[in-house]
Amino acid sequence: MACQFFGADVDTREYVITDLGLPEERAETCEEEYYLAEWSWGTVLIPMEDAAPATTLTYKGLSDIGGEEIAFTQDLLIEQVAFLNESYALAKPVTVTLLSCGEANAFYDPETLTIEVCTEFAEDLFYRSTR
Repeated sequence: MACQFFGADVDTREYVITDLGLPEERAETCEEEYYLAEWSWGTVLIPMEDAAPATTLTYKGLSDIGGEEIAFTQDLLIEQVAFLNESYALAKPVTVTLLSCGEANAFYDPETLTIEVCTEFAEDLFYRSTR
């Protein structure tokens, strides 16, 4: 993921190499890998782009959580859901939730069609955004 993120914009994302621990020798091929992945995913994403905008992705907020890191993550998720709905129409509705998972991570559950973003991940997201 770090290589793909870096490869999408190598001119402004050099910080990824150090911040995310991307080895420099690995970083050398990231731009090419990004374009290969972009081309490969095109067959899936182009029809979804053609059907946009949509409201197939929804955010289920949590009102009983607090803290600067959580508020930042919640705002980020709301912003990204809106952006993705403008850009893509998913084949099936998917719900994004923010909840405590016991680890700094995020998960997709294909049975419930949910993306679960862990509140423990919020501190890491907040830290990286303020650098």
